Amino acid sequence: MKHIGFLGGTFDPIHFGHIHLGISLQEAHGLDEVIVCPTACSPLKKSLPKDGKHRLEMIRLAITEIPHWHLLDWEVKQSPPSYTIDTIRYLLKNVYHQGDVQMHLLIAEDALDNLMRWKEIQELLEIAPPLIGCRDSLRQRHDFILSSKVQAGITNTKVLEISATEIRDRLKKGLYCGHLVPAKVLDYITLHQLY
Repeated sequence: MKHIGFLGGTFDPIHFGHIHLGISLQEAHGLDEVIVCPTACSPLKKSLPKDGKHRLEMIRLAITEIPHWHLLDWEVKQSPPSYTIDTIRYLLKNVYHQGDVQMHLLIAEDALDNLMRWKEIQELLEIAPPLIGCRDSLRQRHDFILSSKVQAGITNTKVLEISATEIRDRLKKGLYCGHLVPAKVLDYITLHQLY
């Protein structure tokens, strides 16, 4: 059976925090592949992200050399809002055969605050049990309120405190961001004057 991680998000822009999370969880759990899928528009976020075309290209540039990582453009092509449950169903029905694959959501600890608000979360936890990158102290704080499906996926990782909002703000101010974003992505941002 193949184990596939699903790393979704706005990726506005993709940064080293996203990449570190995905690689850490892939290695810790022996995932065969990681699918990176930008959302068209998150129903839980107030602001609209940059054009999907630019976010897709930034992701492609960031992951092109990471073995067994793939870009999925399905959500960006759908009418907003997009929901993870619909994308996982699409993958299991149209890309993978459900019996041959176990999907896993790859999420960072900050997603736990809103996880139970996600569309059809109970089914999502069944068909794509989450793997959560977090600190040990977070596990101690949340254990008593998380379902067993969520608790089972908590993985102690080094968490990189990087925010896409912070990156956009730094770029607007003309500040250096090479320590936050891959060089190819930064070049693309500069070329297209995205932020």
